[in-house]
Amino acid sequence: MNLKTGLTNALAPGVGLAALLISCNVSAAGVTIVHDRNGPAFSSEYMCAFTSSGESLADTVPPSPPACAAESAVGDIEVKFTWADGSTASGVWAAPAAGKPGVYLADGSYVNQSGDTFDQNNTWEVFNARTGTSLIQVVLSARGTPDMGFDTDSGANPGNGAGGYDFVYKGGSWNGGALGDLTVTYDWYNDWNNTTDMFHRMTLDFDPATLLASGQTLVYAQDTDEVIPEPASLALVGLALLGLASARRRKP
Repeated sequence: MNLKTGLTNALAPGVGLAALLISCNVSAAGVTIVHDRNGPAFSSEYMCAFTSSGESLADTVPPSPPACAAESAVGDIEVKFTWADGSTASGVWAAPAAGKPGVYLADGSYVNQSGDTFDQNNTWEVFNARTGTSLIQVVLSARGTPDMGFDTDSGANPGNGAGGYDFVYKGGSWNGGALGDLTVTYDWYNDWNNTTDMFHRMTLDFDPATLLASGQTLVYAQDTDEVIPEPASLALVGLALLGLASARRRKP
């Protein structure tokens, strides 16, 4: 992740025109990206770390710097899987005894990631291990107050930051990749008083013609941030971190 400048006051009841818009674009790989800035809109938060990783999202290592001790949940993401046969399963982000942090189901299906999420070489992987049915949807939701966010602020979105990025398709054995094969929707919006473009939920919807079949993987990159509410007692901590932000305030 990349810490943004501009700590915010609490969001007003009217969060501004930008938060009332839904914008769409198509990535180079043909993935449709949707930013839903309609409600719910979250109250002000600040980034309590400038390095967010699969490990810190699992709360097994402190973020850098370790200012996120006030997080309210163990495991910052809940992942829900939905298959074409109507079955569903969910899990909370954690670190296994061996392997990458993530959500691992009893059937072997998983979403995982390791390393600084701002680095697009540290990819996320979705795997469908369920036999006889394809994966149709994966929803990644922030847990806690919320304790994390998906940072999509590439500079092209409303806001002042340029230190995050949208979903980047990296491959895998999935048969998709063409226009319309996958839609990525960000919602549960938090504009941090119009200083960035943060969302607390991310949904991957596979097109019926290109579902994630049994045994297939989808690999992608996605920036995340470690965040906590901003009571007055923590504001100074956030201000102290601003000086650390400038070195990483850049596009990937």
